[in-house]
Amino acid sequence: MAERDTQVGAFLRARREQLDPDEVGVLSYGTRRVRGLRREEVAQLAGVSPSYYTRIEQGQAQAVSPEVLHAIARALRLDTADREHLLRLSSPLTAVAGDPGDEVVGRALRVLLDHFDRIPAALLGRRLDVLAWTEPCRLLFAPYAAPDAPDHPHSRPNWARMVLLDPDLRTAFGHWDRKVDDVVGVLRAHRARFPDDEVLADLVAELVDVSPVFAERWAEHVLRDRSPADVVFRHPLAGDLELVHQSMRLPDHDDWILGTYVVARGSLSEQRLRALMAPQRVP
Repeated sequence: MAERDTQVGAFLRARREQLDPDEVGVLSYGTRRVRGLRREEVAQLAGVSPSYYTRIEQGQAQAVSPEVLHAIARALRLDTADREHLLRLSSPLTAVAGDPGDEVVGRALRVLLDHFDRIPAALLGRRLDVLAWTEPCRLLFAPYAAPDAPDHPHSRPNWARMVLLDPDLRTAFGHWDRKVDDVVGVLRAHRARFPDDEVLADLVAELVDVSPVFAERWAEHVLRDRSPADVVFRHPLAGDLELVHQSMRLPDHDDWILGTYVVARGSLSEQRLRALMAPQRVP
């Protein structure tokens, strides 16, 4: 059985177990030995036979049609992100076969980041490695790292490890759990797109092993791929900062994410961020 087939089954099972039968109008009968819906109940809602749905969930059905997948998505009340993920997992044409290769930041992107020199901004790769960052970003989130740390491919800072394993960041981020979901969602989507990326697979295995929170959310197939716009960051020196977070995928590198954290002009947060940067400025 291919790994993608296994991922399809695990995803469908996770979503099935998260559904309340009452929410989808399924009458309960007998004693439920499993959470959520039974397989035959999903099959009935989707209009397919129980045996066929079981084969799909067990990864034994070949070339499942888009119509059937959409019917299952409706039965499981999947949102847009979940539905797109299911379709990606089910179609080998959406996967990047083989080693996706090294991630090299070109001159154009470096010039762009140079214009963000007064705001925290970072370019994250498909494994959430920090490919490039601004000095305000380093000072805010990883002051212990060298400014040129992203320039060393084999030892780059990794945003997933930072969020999940750095106790200072866990304390600093308001709604840290949402940041965890962002990380899980991006890695889950990229794991489906790059099934042959062994480094990415090793990263996920490492985080499952060392972070119980990540392991729990990974098993639940969280698919958040964006943060809420407003973030409160409790910096030990600068104090509380009200940041507006924006992230975007790049047209020529849609597996890379450019993230920025900005403050409102004239705000107390702007003053505090400037004060944090002041010792670093060169006349």
